[in-house]
Amino acid sequence: MRIAFAAVLLLVLPACGREAGPTDSGMLAFAPSGEYVVTAVTVDGADHALVEGSEARLSFDDGKLGITAGCNHLFGDYSLAGDRLTAGAIGGTEMGCPEPLMAQDTWLAKLFSGDVTIGRDPLTLTAGDTVLTLTPRADVHPDTTLLGTAWALDGLIEGDSVSSIPAGPPVVLTLSKRSASVTGLCNGFGADVTLTGDEITWTPGMRTLIACADPARQQLDTTVSGILAGATSYTIEEATLTLTNGKQGLTFRAS
Repeated sequence: MRIAFAAVLLLVLPACGREAGPTDSGMLAFAPSGEYVVTAVTVDGADHALVEGSEARLSFDDGKLGITAGCNHLFGDYSLAGDRLTAGAIGGTEMGCPEPLMAQDTWLAKLFSGDVTIGRDPLTLTAGDTVLTLTPRADVHPDTTLLGTAWALDGLIEGDSVSSIPAGPPVVLTLSKRSASVTGLCNGFGADVTLTGDEITWTPGMRTLIACADPARQQLDTTVSGILAGATSYTIEEATLTLTNGKQGLTFRAS
C-alpha cells in the first residue's frame, strides 16, 4: 500500500480578530516552541476529560500551529504579542472518525478562533473559560534510544511517499556503537557503523546470495541493503526511527 504524504486541505474554522502574522519576539516574555501534550484541561474551573483513549497535542514552529486531538491533523498560522497568541484560519486533513473524536477536533480548533493567553510555570493556554495545561512531548513520551533497541521495519520511503512492507517475517534492525545487524531478510545483513551527530555511516560485510522465494521479499532485501550502505541520516520521534539515504528511506518502530 502506498500513501502520499501530502495532506488534503479542509477549511475548518475562520479566525476572529486580526490576521495572524510573524512573531514579534521583542515583545514576548516567553514563546512556546516545539510539540506539547495537553496534560490537563479545565472549563470554568472544573476538570474536563478528553475522549477516552485519546490525546491532544499542539505544536508551535516559527508561526505555524499544529493541532491533533485524536482524529485529523489541523494546522494554521499564528502570531504572538506579549502573552497573547492569535491564530489565523485553521485547516486540516479530512478523515472520517468516530463522532466523539471529530467533535473533539472541532472543540479544540474553536479555542483558537479568538485570542489565547499564554501562561507559564506550568505552560498554559487560556481561551475564554477553558485552560489547557501543556507539557513538552519529550517529557510525556520520551524518544526511544537508538542503540540496543530492536527496531522493526514498517515502511519504505520513496520520494514523497511511503509504502508498507510485503508480508513475511519481521525485519528487525539492532545497532550498537560500532556495528549493526538486520534479521528477517532472505540473506543475513551485518555492517560496521560510525555514528556522527544525526548521521550513520554503514560499511556492510559479506552477505550470502540466497534468492527469495517471494519476488516481493527479494525486492525488499535489495532495497534495505541498498539503503543501509554509505551515509544515512536518522531521526527518532518517540518510538519511530527514520533512516534516509537520498530520496529513499526506511521507517522502523521500536519493538
